[in-house]
Amino acid sequence: MKRSESSSALGNRVKRRVRHEIIKLIKGVLKPPLHLLLRLEQYNSSPRPTNELSLMYAFLFKHITRTCPQRILDVGTGTSSLPHLMSHCGAEVVAVDKFGEYWARRPLNRHFLVVPDDICNSRISGSFDMVTCIDVLQHVPQHLHAVSTMARLLRPGGIAIIGCFFNENHYVPDVYRLPESNAFGRSHNYSCQMLSRTEIESWTATTGFCIADQELWNCFTGEYWTFGERLQPPRPSCPTKQHHVICLCLEKR
Repeated sequence: MKRSESSSALGNRVKRRVRHEIIKLIKGVLKPPLHLLLRLEQYNSSPRPTNELSLMYAFLFKHITRTCPQRILDVGTGTSSLPHLMSHCGAEVVAVDKFGEYWARRPLNRHFLVVPDDICNSRISGSFDMVTCIDVLQHVPQHLHAVSTMARLLRPGGIAIIGCFFNENHYVPDVYRLPESNAFGRSHNYSCQMLSRTEIESWTATTGFCIADQELWNCFTGEYWTFGERLQPPRPSCPTKQHHVICLCLEKR
């Protein structure tokens, strides 16, 4: 028995060593063109206003520090480096994206492996300590299905961190279709909804989630998202004052 276990352990070490050498070889081959790509991207980049991601990420990493999750599912990763950053904090991260509708294709994420999956009809299995859905849910018309799947994939006591466009009192199916929007008249592959308190209450009523923490933020001078001018920097807000973004920490009971 001991001899068999020793042979198995040796075999695993050999496999790990072979994988390590293969990865090292591939990295050596890809390094020059990747450096060229990064240099070209840097030259072509231009300054942009600070957007909603800065406040959503701050909220997320506050709760990563608070809960120290071991396994994280990131929903709607796209081309983001967020899963890579979270893995550097110590977590095992699984990243998924539908790669349709919003993107209209499968984009290249050079930071992390992204698995094709629809969170409204997910094939992901297992249990996670945290699910993150940052700047995504406003583009998911079946938001209740998405949040229900997040709840199913969380262990009891696990948390979902959601950042999305929000108005306390009014649900807007597609803010981009309103004439006051800065995006009005542009061609989009996707809709952009403003969720309201009614939608969040439907989540908590049907999924077993409770709200553990939330922040509201005012990002534009107008009433809804993309109305008026973007505020620099965005301002903390409350339900009775103008706001455009909500950051939610939902805990699974």
